[in-house]
Amino acid sequence: MTDDLANKKPAALDDPPTSAAPAQSKTVVVPPEAEQALRQFMAITAASYQGPIPSAKELAAYKQVRPELPERIMAMAEREQGNRHRNDLLAIVLQFCGMGCGLAVAIYGLWVALNVALSGSAWAGALLAAADLAGLVSVFVLGSRVRRKQAKRDEEAAEPS
Repeated sequence: MTDDLANKKPAALDDPPTSAAPAQSKTVVVPPEAEQALRQFMAITAASYQGPIPSAKELAAYKQVRPELPERIMAMAEREQGNRHRNDLLAIVLQFCGMGCGLAVAIYGLWVALNVALSGSAWAGALLAAADLAGLVSVFVLGSRVRRKQAKRDEEAAEPS
């Protein structure tokens, strides 16, 4: 008997049992009340909205929790919109200030180039004028590329996922 145990190798963990009965399927009967609860539990609901204001249904739910919450949410949305409008206006004003400063620098550069050319160094004046105009053109070209990239990033960020 000890020889039989010594010669027998241990069964691997993933070997199926040899004496197992074939698998049988079982039908589970669920009472109607439990089925209803199970369906509600298993249902996945997704709701989304854009912006700071929730739907009217959600606002009503907030009002049931605390009566002043819908009013506070609307006030928050109005403040947010006001801030966004102020920031947009500031960006436009700063853009025009930058353009005006760029124009002033370009005109000053051309004026310096003209004075250098009139003082007897025509080639130096021409090179200064060309450098001034090349710098001005490169600023506009690079600026438009940056604005396009920024607009593309903003558009991608605004798209719902």
